[in-house]
Amino acid sequence: QLWTVALAGVWTAGALASGPLHVGHSNSSRGPVRPIVRPLAIGSAAVAVFTIGGMAVVQIPLLRREIESVVQHARVGDLRIVVPLTIATGAAEELFFRGALYAATPQPHQVAVTTVVYGTTTLATGNPMLVFASVLLGGLTGVSRRVTGGVLSPIIVHGTWSTGMLVILPKLTERAAAWGELLMSRRSGR
Repeated sequence: QLWTVALAGVWTAGALASGPLHVGHSNSSRGPVRPIVRPLAIGSAAVAVFTIGGMAVVQIPLLRREIESVVQHARVGDLRIVVPLTIATGAAEELFFRGALYAATPQPHQVAVTTVVYGTTTLATGNPMLVFASVLLGGLTGVSRRVTGGVLSPIIVHGTWSTGMLVILPKLTERAAAWGELLMSRRSGR
């Protein structure tokens, strides 16, 4: 956990050192407002898609190990510590990637560049499922940054997605794996 906090500090320091970060806004019938509801909905939809995907992928033994290594943090750690730490780390990542790096990248390449660089940083985990998730999440938060013009929306999308992955995915993948094993045992019993 100490290394996680240290890395979040590096992302945040780098983002703040780059210059001012814009919060962004959404348009409403009342005029520009801070983007909160829409990013929560987008993050929740991403949780649903990733959960369905996770339930399918867990049926593939080779990929099941990769998902298990990701959800193990939620099973072993105290969620009262893991969830806020994960949200803070995600916010730091968004400040850097969709804040500083996005602002430093020439138009119209910001979404592509920040997504590729974000995905590349997760290669160090050695987990292809995390790399895959980071590319999809990076693209989603990059588009969110482009639409709102600031970092608040990507931070909310990322935080919602991370929380959902920690709280929902472990339980559902356990059930999906058990269901898959039950089906396989019934098929082999015939």
